[in-house]
Amino acid sequence: MLLKTFVVNKNEEGQTIEKYVRRKLEDAPLSFIYKIFRKKDVKINSKRVGLKEIVKANDVVSVYMNEQQYEDFRNKDMVTSSDELVKYIVYEDENILVINKPAGLLVTRNVNNGVDANQLVKEYYFYTHPDADPSSFTIAPAHRIDRNTSGLLIFGKNILTMQKLLEIFKEHKEIEKHYLTIVNGVIKKPGVVDAPLLKDEETGIVKVSSIKEGAKTALSEYRPLEIIDNKYTLLDVKIITGRTHQIRVHMAYISHPVIGDPKYGNFKSNKDLEKRLKLYSQFLHSYEIKFNIQEGELKYLNDVKLIAPLSDKQNEMIEILRKGDSKYE
Repeated sequence: MLLKTFVVNKNEEGQTIEKYVRRKLEDAPLSFIYKIFRKKDVKINSKRVGLKEIVKANDVVSVYMNEQQYEDFRNKDMVTSSDELVKYIVYEDENILVINKPAGLLVTRNVNNGVDANQLVKEYYFYTHPDADPSSFTIAPAHRIDRNTSGLLIFGKNILTMQKLLEIFKEHKEIEKHYLTIVNGVIKKPGVVDAPLLKDEETGIVKVSSIKEGAKTALSEYRPLEIIDNKYTLLDVKIITGRTHQIRVHMAYISHPVIGDPKYGNFKSNKDLEKRLKLYSQFLHSYEIKFNIQEGELKYLNDVKLIAPLSDKQNEMIEILRKGDSKYE
């Protein structure tokens, strides 16, 4: 039998020993994982432990298995490194990394082909941490934005930070998120949309519904920034809750759909904008995040405001709309 030992690093502390071992033995079936725990073949600092024991930095984890099992089950992912991400980075410290994700880039792919934001971030992480253990927790997205929505995307660099960020994005009490969007029609005054949302899991379509039917509370505040050509309005939208497609559905619900939106938009207007702007999806950009964290290890981020500017292409679209239709007659 082989006694394989691992030392828990700071990035990995705070998770259960079960998750820790499963990450180290990524290709091991669950039956094997549960078996070694039943047989008391897993120890922390020489003490036998159960599945839910929490690991801390510098803990020594020991696992009994034979040599062949270790070779078969260990994490063998090839690690590549790249600084391609640098041009997208908005903010970075020891706990978080924030990028300005371009429209069209998925946060995480379901299959291992093509490029996604998560892959670019991990490649950058290994570029800046060449000695990092690929089988340990490295970095992961703390939330999601749609593929064709651009803007601020936050990644956590360690388990404890991730746990806090996931809580923040779930509760939306310690974070303020603002989006820039252009909608059809003229909006002259600020307003609030308080309309519960229900997602059809089969189609992916979200609609306004009732709490009784299973919809979840959804609240959006909007503020007009500019009326463009008396046809469109540039809005600042602050989301109080974080539901799937929330801004897109809420704006369509009040008869001011986001321009270019292929699911909930004004399809006649979208066709025109395809020709004029080469806009093939929603104009929606997560441009500002402000933290309001009063306690804990991320308290230092309290009152920190992150800004992601619009892309050159997005600014060009706004300029074209400002010029009106005469250019295209």
